[in-house]
Amino acid sequence: MVIIMKKRFFAATLALALIFCCLPLSAAATDEAKSTDRFVPCHCTGCCEHTDGEIELVGGADDKASSIILAYLNGEEAPESKGAMCDLFGHKNDIVVRDVITHKYKADSPRCIVENRKFYICQRCSNVSFDVLSYYYVVCCPVGA
Repeated sequence: MVIIMKKRFFAATLALALIFCCLPLSAAATDEAKSTDRFVPCHCTGCCEHTDGEIELVGGADDKASSIILAYLNGEEAPESKGAMCDLFGHKNDIVVRDVITHKYKADSPRCIVENRKFYICQRCSNVSFDVLSYYYVVCCPVGA
C-alpha cells in the first residue's frame, strides 16, 4: 500500500514538474514581431503633408548607413558589387537598428506605423536586408488628409 502511494506521489510530482517546465518554453516559442499597441502622437514635421506610404527614417546621424537605408527604403538601386567577393564569400554585414515610420499605412486611425528594424548592410556591396523587431501605430496623419 505504501509503495503504491509513493509511486502515485512520484508520478503526480513528475507531471507537475513537466507542466511547469514546458509552459515557459511554449510561451516563448513565437518568434514574430509583436505590436506594443502604443497609440502616441507623432512628432515629425509637416505631418499632414505626407503622401500614402511615405517612409521616414527616425534617429541616427546622417551617416553612410542612413543614406544607404533611405535609398533602399525608397526603392533606389544599390551600388554595384565590388567584384565577386560577396558571391564567393558571402556578405560582410554591419548591423544597424533604426525606427522607420510609414505614413498613411492604414485607412483608419491610427494611420501611421513605426517599425523598429534591424538592418544588415554589406560593407562590400551595400546589399541591404532587414528584420522587424517590433512595431506600433501612431496618431500622425489625420484620416481624410
